[in-house]
Amino acid sequence: MAAVSIQTLQLVSSNVYIAVVIDSKADIESSPGLDLIESLADERIVVDEKYLDVIASSRYIKLRLRNIVPGDFVYLDCDALPIGRLGEIW
Repeated sequence: MAAVSIQTLQLVSSNVYIAVVIDSKADIESSPGLDLIESLADERIVVDEKYLDVIASSRYIKLRLRNIVPGDFVYLDCDALPIGRLGEIW
């Protein structure tokens, strides 16, 4: 779903910069899906894993995004399906 979300975003807003934030556990795992996601994104940001539980790790990352990602950004969860240009919300 993340790959579909990224590709849809690129279709509706071609000038966006996409950073994918993942935990260090996901960074060491390789899969065709993860490889595709990373090939579509402009940047991969790896966060040190604080929790063994996947859900807790995901929530930790979401709550800390302001400290992880530099500059202004719009957060979209991996299952968001953009249907319009994001530039208009600025």
